[in-house]
Amino acid sequence: MILKINCFLILLFSFACCQRQENNDSILEKEEVFIIKHFDQNESFQSSLADTLQMYRIEYYLDYNIILIDTISDIYYHKKRFYCLTGLEMRNNLPFFRNLQPEYFQKNTSITEILNQVLSDSIKPERVYIAFNRDTIMDERYFQLKNLFIKNNIVVSTRNPTEEEDVVLSSIINNRKYKPEEIEWQRTQYVPEKKFLKGNK
Repeated sequence: MILKINCFLILLFSFACCQRQENNDSILEKEEVFIIKHFDQNESFQSSLADTLQMYRIEYYLDYNIILIDTISDIYYHKKRFYCLTGLEMRNNLPFFRNLQPEYFQKNTSITEILNQVLSDSIKPERVYIAFNRDTIMDERYFQLKNLFIKNNIVVSTRNPTEEEDVVLSSIINNRKYKPEEIEWQRTQYVPEKKFLKGNK
């Protein structure tokens, strides 16, 4: 009798596990999810020509930087196009300070208008960054933008907003004066200690 009860419980448990897996699979099929991959700080690259470590850098800003915040309907992007520093740098796990200012950001709610803005630029961008404020992306706007750019032969990369973008956008959204000289930067490299340059180079 005990053997029959044990067999029944095992069969019941197995059926429940299979059913739960099927439910999970169906949920994943309905939801598009993108997970932002983080840079592995312990990762090292070796030259294919020599047994020495290559000096390399991570680029945090590309031609266009579009920032989605999944709790608000507005979409922000850098109004002013600029390019990263060129050349080889020491390996950087943190973004460089760019002296971003609130007036450099454009607010929009329409994906179509952002796409038109990018495509109407006199110099068509080769790459676009879509920055999202959460690591796990389930916001349909992200996938719409990404697919539209790809259809127009623009490479799309994804990242989290930099600390600098976070602080500037917070000042814009909360209507507070932005004072970068008063901020204790934790996730930004090469911040001027005394003098903040005007403009964005």
